[in-house]
Amino acid sequence: NVDLETVTRLVRHELRDVPLRPDPAPLTVLYEDEHVLAVDKPPGVMTYPAHRLRGGSVVNRAVHHLRGVTRDGSGGGAGFGFGAATEPIAVHRLDLETSGVLMLAKDKPSASALQGAFERREARKTYLAVCAILEDAANASDESDDDFDFERHRPG
Repeated sequence: NVDLETVTRLVRHELRDVPLRPDPAPLTVLYEDEHVLAVDKPPGVMTYPAHRLRGGSVVNRAVHHLRGVTRDGSGGGAGFGFGAATEPIAVHRLDLETSGVLMLAKDKPSASALQGAFERREARKTYLAVCAILEDAANASDESDDDFDFERHRPG
């Protein structure tokens, strides 16, 4: 008789070997070399899928891009010769509704180096917010973006 916890652990272990599903949804690549891929994560798209067997995440889109799979399912698409057994690793996360640059490593040593840089604060993230003005334009300040001193208000 096998208990549920043991079965759950075994299933989770086996699922780790199931490759992530490539997702042909659009992926905006901002930078790519043999170690890293920087992409524009749109709002409303998860960084990682909720489950390995599902798609719908930036990482699934990156798998599709890196494996060189074209929309018709054949090879020869974009990517730097990424093997089917290798998966991109997000070195930081962006919330579901947050858009911005997402850094993906193409191998474990690159992921470790990049994650370390973020932990040691050698890599810097800057967040900008777009705010809707809810008050009447007549009551708004005369200060424009051109007059705003971003450096003076920069954190830390």
